[in-house]
Amino acid sequence: MKRMPWLFCILAGWLLASVAAAHPWNVMCRYDNRVELVNNGETIATAAPVFFDPSWRSGRITKCVFNPKEMEIKETTAVQGNVHFTARLEAEGVNGETVRLRYALSVNEPVELNAFGVNFQFNNRFLFGGSYQIGDGVEQPFPLEKSEKTLLCREVMSDLTLRTVSGVISFHLLEPQRVTIQDERQWNTPVVSVRIELSSGDGKRWKAGQTGTVDMELSSLDGVALEKPALCTIRAGEDWIPLDAVMGVVPGSALDFSTMGFCDAPAGKHGRVIAKDGHFEFENLPGKPQRFYGVNLVGNSQMISHLEAEKLAERLWRLGYNSVRFHHHDGLLADRESVGATGLNAGNMDKLDYLFAELKKRGIYCTTDLYVSRTIDRKDLWPEEEGRLNFYTYKNLLPFNEKVWENWKAFSRNFLLHVNPYTGMSYAEDPAMSWICMVNEATYDIWGLDRLNELSRKAWTQGWNAWLLKKYGNWQERNRAHHVERPETIELLPKSTEMNAAELADFHQFVLETEQRLFGAMKAFVQEELGCKALFTSMNFRGLEPLSPLARKDLDFVDNHFYVDHPRFPSGTWGLPAVIPNQSVVRNGNVGGCREAVSRIFGKPFTISEFNYSAPGRYRGIGGILTGCVGALQDWNSVWRFAYAHANDCLFKPTVLKHFDMARDPLSQAADRASLCLFLRQDMKPLKNRIAMTVNQAANGREALRNPVDTLKAMALQTQVGVAFEDTAPNLSLSVAMADDAPQASAHIGTDVPTDKLHEMIHNLLQGNELQNSDTPLQTPGGQLTLLPQQDTMILDTERTAGGFGPAGTHIETHALDVDIMGTTATVWASSLDGLPLKQSRHILLTHLTDLQDSEMVYAEAERQTLLSWGELPYLVRNGQARLLLKIPQGQTVTVWALKTNGERMETLPVVQKAEGMELTLSVKGTHGAQMLYEVQVTQP
Repeated sequence: MKRMPWLFCILAGWLLASVAAAHPWNVMCRYDNRVELVNNGETIATAAPVFFDPSWRSGRITKCVFNPKEMEIKETTAVQGNVHFTARLEAEGVNGETVRLRYALSVNEPVELNAFGVNFQFNNRFLFGGSYQIGDGVEQPFPLEKSEKTLLCREVMSDLTLRTVSGVISFHLLEPQRVTIQDERQWNTPVVSVRIELSSGDGKRWKAGQTGTVDMELSSLDGVALEKPALCTIRAGEDWIPLDAVMGVVPGSALDFSTMGFCDAPAGKHGRVIAKDGHFEFENLPGKPQRFYGVNLVGNSQMISHLEAEKLAERLWRLGYNSVRFHHHDGLLADRESVGATGLNAGNMDKLDYLFAELKKRGIYCTTDLYVSRTIDRKDLWPEEEGRLNFYTYKNLLPFNEKVWENWKAFSRNFLLHVNPYTGMSYAEDPAMSWICMVNEATYDIWGLDRLNELSRKAWTQGWNAWLLKKYGNWQERNRAHHVERPETIELLPKSTEMNAAELADFHQFVLETEQRLFGAMKAFVQEELGCKALFTSMNFRGLEPLSPLARKDLDFVDNHFYVDHPRFPSGTWGLPAVIPNQSVVRNGNVGGCREAVSRIFGKPFTISEFNYSAPGRYRGIGGILTGCVGALQDWNSVWRFAYAHANDCLFKPTVLKHFDMARDPLSQAADRASLCLFLRQDMKPLKNRIAMTVNQAANGREALRNPVDTLKAMALQTQVGVAFEDTAPNLSLSVAMADDAPQASAHIGTDVPTDKLHEMIHNLLQGNELQNSDTPLQTPGGQLTLLPQQDTMILDTERTAGGFGPAGTHIETHALDVDIMGTTATVWASSLDGLPLKQSRHILLTHLTDLQDSEMVYAEAERQTLLSWGELPYLVRNGQARLLLKIPQGQTVTVWALKTNGERMETLPVVQKAEGMELTLSVKGTHGAQMLYEVQVTQP
């Protein structure tokens, strides 16, 4: 009998298990007029009002006007041009099986729209194996496989029934309306949209003040309950224990990782950091790969006094970091009085110089960007203009505007050739400044170019016209090649949705060549004219489109960014309320960095210069373990947490949480201990196999027939994934073509290998190398890491670091440590501090992380997805317990101390000697308040 591909087996088993245990549905209304469909604790779909303009550019109506006094949002808006879209939601429970939702949607000005209504986005993993039914019609299956067909249905209806993996949910529209069901995997979005569209009564035209209503009932025989927003305030009590947070690290304590040898001072003693065979090395230590793990210092957290710089550098060294990224520094370093803000501010430059020297003295290597967010007066470039040029526009003008290009060169020259008086070297020549990104987050993917402002769009339009003229010679040949009727000079850059296949292929090539040309010019300037010997990168964000690897081919190393629980701001930019998913990364499979791993080019070093499991998300505790695991398994080379601090006011005294700052967050600081052990000390070993998307260097703008990014992302915990060029691909286990004319590839997506066959090929490859030795698809070789999504459980099992994550009631077994989690969801692990395996170690750090919030923190709902107020100190830690069995030999004396956040010992804990080892119970609630960290000392009699 032929074996079913492993993915289908998993899905089939999941479907059967889910059907056997149907659960009631919850319709949860959010403050920004979103609605979530939740079943058995998992968000199956999210709904929001939405509109699409004539080019099918979408806009969600989720920007809200928030009244902090009343903690209330009554309506949401979106603005496009001079048109204001407004949405109001009314919701009521009809009975135990039905909930009614009524959206009133309106516009204030006349506007033409392709669609206007409410969009439900279903996570497609809940629809695999399911079906949809219109009225009493025939059930239609949701396709398991991604195909060219995206539009599954578009017709007027009153009733729609969805049979999902989690149960059956039915939509009844009180007035028949057009419903579109669309599979969006074609655009690398893992959702199926069910869009209920209003009719304007006049084709696509909407009149000023016109209002439409989407009135629906959601029902299920399993039960449907309505939950409206209800304020949730975090207060001290039996569930939340105050924490006495202490900054810094006590020398010689269990938190002093300086003894692990991650830093070999001073930085540069072994020569420059170089790129060699896909790794970093020191030029005078050939053949010995080097890894780096560090933090971002952002804004004026880098601009501190000399005494503070010494204290901060010492702390970062003792925390175990061997690298620092200077970020959002260029605006502060620029002299605002100089033309184009290209001169240097002497006072701030002196502060940065001293901090850099102190870091270098301790063996900490640095990286930075030559452009991040330095704004300039428009009149410095165009005398007739007023106002400032923001950094988004600056980055978009850079490839085409000579004045912006010269401005970038001038600041880069002044910064890199500046001689640091405390090191005696310029940044261009100092080996401690090891990596330089030309421009932060300036990856010019075509979807981002659809959203350019007028000034940037004009520059790109001129560039596009010039590129087409060079290729085709005249506009008539261009139109013939593109099968279009456009004027001689294209006045406005067409959006990607307005281009046919021929135009789109050319546009991909135009963007590719633009990025190649820009980086080539920058590298030549910095390396040849300025004499800088650092390693160079750029395009350090997104870049998963088929031709992106070609744009990155000439980089010295590839860099990317990822975030889990990155906030969204429905009231505006970087203010409250802030919305985050706040859902388990284990249960929903959103392990940070797996998707970005695919952007690595085999043969080049790969780094993540920004990552975070962001506050106030409750899953920050597991973020350190998962990041350390993914980085180690994929054999990445450098990782930088974003960020240690954004401002200097939180560096030396406890301060309320912010989204990214570790200095404000004792929980994230504790979680990073796992990353350092797993990734930097290499407790977790790299995966053996490598599967690559193979790129033909002569692709000439052709899109891949199918882009296998999502397939490879799903394999990132079982095999190294990335990109290879067909003539340079090293040591690959399987190569998958991104273009149909890459003859060296083992498989060609869309030609000789259907997607389900690809899954089977990968599965067989892994089995053949004994990589998959468990009945779960989410276990790494040898069982180093196991994810059990249905149980919301993670198990970590390496020689020197072991433990896991799970809800209350979870039992975790590893070779050296057993854990029973009690009271609340927690991440618990033990790490050897003396480098010995845990069973033989004499010095061990135990970590028990539940959740940490500020006192009087206010959320809009019990699920804590909409933050309304940051609250105040002291920090509060969610109470919980964990019972541990550390499997050490009998006859030894074991002492366990609860630790302060700086590593200072507080009190000893009772230990029970058992035949299997040493047993103890950890509790967040201790004699001195909350505790998360513990030290174990083992001595022989």
